[in-house]
Amino acid sequence: MFFRPLFITLLTFAGLVSAYAEDTKPSEPKPAAAKTAASPLDKARALIKNQQWTQAIVELKTLSPNADVYNLLGFSSRKNGQLKEAFAYYDKALSLDPAHKGALEYQGEAFLMAKQPAQAQTNLARLKTLCGGTQCEEYQDLEAAIKKHL
Repeated sequence: MFFRPLFITLLTFAGLVSAYAEDTKPSEPKPAAAKTAASPLDKARALIKNQQWTQAIVELKTLSPNADVYNLLGFSSRKNGQLKEAFAYYDKALSLDPAHKGALEYQGEAFLMAKQPAQAQTNLARLKTLCGGTQCEEYQDLEAAIKKHL
């Protein structure tokens, strides 16, 4: 019985301290958040979005290499008409991440440009396995490109 009144007193005191803490927050405005500069990857993606392939390639080459960077280098090279370079970048992306869906899709589209539809079909089959069916965007995009190519 002794503990219940003590417990209620402690809860009341805790509520007062909490309320006091809320009321005593400084009323000074917080400084505006500093604008952060776009990362080199963000810059490269913006260049790609604006179809500035050569500039995107230059920007991407400044980044630490990884599967995503190689995939974007392949995409930009392919769009820039540099199919040989595109294949080299897709191969590097897939050597680092054999399950990279974007690289498989884009490499498949490069195979179509190189008049190698059988290899594009192979990539489509790999995407179907990786996606667990036909519902992922990469599968659907490559399938549409193959249909358009035929």
